[in-house]
Amino acid sequence: MAHPSRTAEPGQHPPGGRRHPKIAGDLCREFVFVDSDTRNREVFDIFNADPNLQNVAVIGEGGVVGLINRDSYMRSMAKPYFKELYEKNGV
Repeated sequence: MAHPSRTAEPGQHPPGGRRHPKIAGDLCREFVFVDSDTRNREVFDIFNADPNLQNVAVIGEGGVVGLINRDSYMRSMAKPYFKELYEKNGV
């Protein structure tokens, strides 16, 4: 049995400074994906709905075909006339 002063929750430093190794569950995260025919306006709405979302996977036939990065996408959408010209196009 582990001594109570030597235990810590996963991801926290126990007394003495030693860290517990990461486990697979620490690395797993939910992800957001869209189909390859999804319109840019929908992707814009997805990013606006979740300020912490950094990436959206693009799924096509056979699996993942791309990844949309929030910062790159929002920079593009901020260019003059980009939103008006491309929001109805597919990703």
